[in-house]
Amino acid sequence: MEQKDIKYGYVFKQTRAAFEQGAKVIIHQGGTGSGKTYDLMIFIIFFVCLRMRDKVVTVVSESRPHLDIGPVRILKDLLIKSGIYDDARYNDTKGRYMFHTGCVIEFFSADRIGKALGARRYMLYGNEINHIKFEIFDELARRSDTILADFNPSWQFWL
Repeated sequence: MEQKDIKYGYVFKQTRAAFEQGAKVIIHQGGTGSGKTYDLMIFIIFFVCLRMRDKVVTVVSESRPHLDIGPVRILKDLLIKSGIYDDARYNDTKGRYMFHTGCVIEFFSADRIGKALGARRYMLYGNEINHIKFEIFDELARRSDTILADFNPSWQFWL
């Protein structure tokens, strides 16, 4: 399979710089189609999951369909473009992709507080947190070492 160049943008550059400076919470605001999700998935895949070992990254959004047409689709696209996608490493039922480094990206909807309770993780990525209730995101964040998030400035919300 031919490997293609992955182009990244401003959000990736800003995220990487903040992360390297030790930031534990990195939040991006931008309109629909601004590339936030794409750049943050590039960061998670190529800067975390392919460079570190045995880390858990949780990606949450308002619903599983929203995840499927956003972060999950981007994950697969980026890994295919890079020539490293392995269908056997993706468990659609559990919403998980396992990397050869032992890192895992898990995707789930943040629609109920019960899903936020439980296991710790290395990194939390809240996709469009303006659609996630504060109580749920707060519980997830408390159990995360590093937090990435993005939102569309459509209306005021808890942030």
